[in-house]
Amino acid sequence: MNAEVAFGFFDGGIEALLERCPWFVRRCSCLITCLDSGRNTADALARCLPKPDVRSIGQFGLITGETAINMRETIFAGFDEMYVFEGNFDLPIDPTIWKHQYTSDRIFLRDAVPAELLATFQASGAVRYASDGSGLNVLARQVKDLNSIAAVFGRA
Repeated sequence: MNAEVAFGFFDGGIEALLERCPWFVRRCSCLITCLDSGRNTADALARCLPKPDVRSIGQFGLITGETAINMRETIFAGFDEMYVFEGNFDLPIDPTIWKHQYTSDRIFLRDAVPAELLATFQASGAVRYASDGSGLNVLARQVKDLNSIAAVFGRA
């Protein structure tokens, strides 16, 4: 896995990202680590989605990329954070590596990535990351992913 990670900050949010760039999560699994500033995303997602669509990983909810795309307006409406994994819904994920949230009310990925966020992203095995609140933070293992988002959103 390459230690280099592309990052950026954009005008928008996760809901707009999934509407305008659905490839970001398509055929992937999404670990939602913050919803509307809350960390117990498994319960929050279980209240708004059919039970088979949500898998609990500790206090976090894991959903398919297709569920994230189809339910984006219901799910992503506040200060949210998600890690995107290639592969199916049955990924073995250790929830103990997530110790902090990095929503864009506090963190703006313009010039650098906080060391703890970078370490969590790399340790998790995620291929992409997004958080919002006051803009859209994105991490990606491939620069082309970030360039594709910048072509749609422009840089903030």
